[in-house]
Amino acid sequence: MALGHPTKNSLATYESQQFGPAAPTAGGYFSQPAMYVFSNIVAWWQPYKDFFYNPHVHNGLDVAGPQGHPLYALETGTITEKGWRTNGGGYAIEVKIRAGTQYTFNHCSGFPPLTVGQRVAKGQVIAYIGATGTATGNHCHTSLDIDERGPDGVTRRLMWNPKFFMAGGPYANDPRIQPITSTPAPTPTTIPAMEAWQVPLRYRLATGSKTVKAGKPYRTKASVSTAPAGYFAADTTVRLIGRFPKTGSYDDWYLVDWYRGNGYGEAIVTSVDFK
Repeated sequence: MALGHPTKNSLATYESQQFGPAAPTAGGYFSQPAMYVFSNIVAWWQPYKDFFYNPHVHNGLDVAGPQGHPLYALETGTITEKGWRTNGGGYAIEVKIRAGTQYTFNHCSGFPPLTVGQRVAKGQVIAYIGATGTATGNHCHTSLDIDERGPDGVTRRLMWNPKFFMAGGPYANDPRIQPITSTPAPTPTTIPAMEAWQVPLRYRLATGSKTVKAGKPYRTKASVSTAPAGYFAADTTVRLIGRFPKTGSYDDWYLVDWYRGNGYGEAIVTSVDFK
């Protein structure tokens, strides 16, 4: 998923300066630092790989607009910094997408009530355009930092062109900008009695065959030679064969085989009580 745009391309704003070696006519030209750059893609402070020295480099994307215009989170992440920067960035907010990848909005006029350590969602308002710090007018200087391990084994925090990771950019689907999402814990195979009808069979039969005690009920959507619902006449071994998801339904259908008193057969079921 591509990064969002800091102002969602609002008609009230415009991109006033792009990433890369700065032109002498650019605003704040003489305040922009000397860096080593690879085209208009990525920059670093010292000699590195195939980077070339340039005396004035703009190491971010500037988006100009009226003071107080909202700035939206480029991607879901955790706030790691919020406050005043003494390097000319003024009021700034930094969001970590994942280990080694973070973006920053600089020169902000203020922030919503957010705190360091708080999670923010992609597209959420996290700051407002301003001209704090070293700035020639109201704008947001958006920077994107990604750690990279070089051929010398040293990890450096390189400064990348954010536009390359936004929609339509060559790195829009780069895994380095994808937030890490937690995976829900699987439903336990030991099921409380009150949930016997609610937990899908794929969890209860995932480890192989299970035994159903005599007298326990089952429910089916269709079957080979048994009623849509009934009770097991004897202790029965049940084995999951396949699963048929039913779109829009809470229940999935499961193809199982079990012993029904006259041999093994198949049935499509929604639930079996193992308690």
